[in-house]
Amino acid sequence: MTRKRIPDPDRIRTIEGTNFAWVDRALLHTGFLSEMRQEEFALYMFLCLVADRYGVSYYGSKKIRKLLKMGYRRFQAARDALVKKGLIVFEKDPRTNQVIYQVLPLPIDKLEIETRRMGTASDGVRTIVDEFYKRAGIRVSSQKKQKGYEQGMKLLKDGFSLEDIRLAADWALSNFPEVHSFGIVVETIGQAVAEKRARTLETASRLRERERILQEQRRIELEREEDEIADALIAEMSEEERQALRQRAMEELGETLEGVRFDSARRILIEMQEREIVRRERLKKE
Repeated sequence: MTRKRIPDPDRIRTIEGTNFAWVDRALLHTGFLSEMRQEEFALYMFLCLVADRYGVSYYGSKKIRKLLKMGYRRFQAARDALVKKGLIVFEKDPRTNQVIYQVLPLPIDKLEIETRRMGTASDGVRTIVDEFYKRAGIRVSSQKKQKGYEQGMKLLKDGFSLEDIRLAADWALSNFPEVHSFGIVVETIGQAVAEKRARTLETASRLRERERILQEQRRIELEREEDEIADALIAEMSEEERQALRQRAMEELGETLEGVRFDSARRILIEMQEREIVRRERLKKE
């Protein structure tokens, strides 16, 4: 076997700790890369680099533009193009007004990626049919295989994807002790796809709930960080500035404060409002 030549074998990169980001290699083979403009590629790569394991990142648009040396219009055009291609999504946190980005899975199933490499959908169907008979342990004539190819192509024309057909073939081999032809895939593909969708919906529901919990945890962490920053800024104020801040907080609370009977509760409300005022003033400066 020919050994791979490495220009500098003493400096081979490794994956260590949390210092890790990844890009789906299919980006190159499926045509997405060749369709990207330079600004789109730069933004996509940046979002991949800073994303957490869920593909989520919290860099503000202004900071991203500064790091990528990209003007607002070019940035907006690149971002909108990536969204349109199904590669990223973004939204604003209604509470903090912070933009949150998420890198999405490439909008193409794995078998279609293989098919793009091979060139045509018919090659993908042939692969599925050949693997089906091989796994079933059946020796069939070329005529029977050809019929399987035709059945697979008809399923594509009927709106099923290559991944659906592969799924149905796997489902049939798993659920029937004996199979005699690819026709069983045609008969059972509806049931196989329906079961997959049901599992997908259940999984998606669990993922949404987990994401909701993570977002809530993140919101609480951000609130705590904001409170700590506000408290630090208040601590640095002069006595006169603190008195003015307290007076302003009480004025903004107005009737809400008048309805509170206990001093301890009034004090907590005033302190919360003071922090809110400091946060607003800090955001204005930023």
